[in-house]
Amino acid sequence: MNSNIVYCEICREDVSCNVENIPETQTFKGEDIQFIATVAKCDKCNGNVFVGEFMEDNLKRLYDAYRVKNDIISLEHICEIPIKYGIGKRPLSLLLGWGELTFTRYCDGDMPTKQYSNILNRVYNDPSYYLSFLESNKSILTAVAYKKSERAVQGLLEKSKPNSITIYLDEGIREEFDVFCENVGISVATAFNIFIRATLRTRTLPFSITDAPTSTNEKLVNEN
Repeated sequence: MNSNIVYCEICREDVSCNVENIPETQTFKGEDIQFIATVAKCDKCNGNVFVGEFMEDNLKRLYDAYRVKNDIISLEHICEIPIKYGIGKRPLSLLLGWGELTFTRYCDGDMPTKQYSNILNRVYNDPSYYLSFLESNKSILTAVAYKKSERAVQGLLEKSKPNSITIYLDEGIREEFDVFCENVGISVATAFNIFIRATLRTRTLPFSITDAPTSTNEKLVNEN
């Protein structure tokens, strides 16, 4: 127990109090929700005394318990989604086909419906599901915002696949290659798969690599 000094409405004076964590049941959205609440009790009259920070914390615990009971996505996971996919809250809300401020309200603590929660849970857990929204609705984003989010999700997809390869490209090349792939209607991953399969099929590269001096090979790579 922690000793504190607070004002007691019953005793009408500042008193010391003890802080306790106790089981509590409250009705929320028509359901009885059980959670552990933090309360402060006056040492003189043993009545409850008000501590603002405890009230806010208990409200969050009530909401969290409701989320767990009804399988609603946690507030922490909701707030992680835009960071995870490199996108703003408002653009994300529009990508999902919602009102511009809907996702922002959920980040601020509003409780999503079960339907919206299921979508958010899947978006959080499945980058490929998020990518389907990004590709279908990319016209509502700026080119810069789309590219930023597309890179973020592709990075997550690469990490999630055991056969993925991370390739670091020279500055400027990735942007130019992105444009090329978009013009011919394929993804960057597909382009590399085509290159690798062709190399394995023909057992050669589209340029000559020999046992010549290293500087010569480097020149060939740079020229191609």
